[in-house]
Amino acid sequence: MKKMLLAVLPLFMLSLTAFAQLEKGTILLGGGVGYSSSTSNSESSNAYNEYQNTNFSFSPDAGYFFKDTWVLGISLPFSGQTTKVNTDYASGAEDTNSESKTSSYGVAPFVRKYFPFGEKMAFYGQVKTGYFHQTTENIPNVNDDSSSTTRGSNQFNVVTTAGLSYFPKTWLGINLSISPLSFSTSSSEEDRYGETFETKSGGLNFGVDSSAIGLGVNFFLGKK
Repeated sequence: MKKMLLAVLPLFMLSLTAFAQLEKGTILLGGGVGYSSSTSNSESSNAYNEYQNTNFSFSPDAGYFFKDTWVLGISLPFSGQTTKVNTDYASGAEDTNSESKTSSYGVAPFVRKYFPFGEKMAFYGQVKTGYFHQTTENIPNVNDDSSSTTRGSNQFNVVTTAGLSYFPKTWLGINLSISPLSFSTSSSEEDRYGETFETKSGGLNFGVDSSAIGLGVNFFLGKK
């Protein structure tokens, strides 16, 4: 019996060490940031167009292990996009400079449960609910903004995620995830030439393809 305990004890201690990042009191950090800028042009017999696109996104995640293997967290995504089109007319007509600006932000709490196995691996399941607001302004000609239009939309969604985590270090987790099931509902208002147009939509989505698979990283701050 004593020999058996001595044989099992190292494995038990190894398990505790390997999954110390999943203990109550640990803080989980993650998220993403992105920036891109591009220019392009096109030419026809009567006009020359130059396009400028700029995109920015920032989505920090933070969570707290309120129980061993259980995380309660929140995501705060923000993004912005600007598209400018400068058009020079060969016919001598007045050149135009159009612009489109889109910004969005959201609040998305989530709960995650880990199921550790082996020495450095764990499955996890997650449910995230979110509220998102997006505003888009279109200006056909920046020299005359009287014809500009604005559109605002609100969206609520619920997304389920299943994933696999690998822990090369106690402070680092590499995640492979898939989100096969989601529900969303949205409403929008558009002010166009002095009139307001309202649109509502909603639906349930289920499916598995390459676009639903994600790769990410989480950092773990121990309680000690």
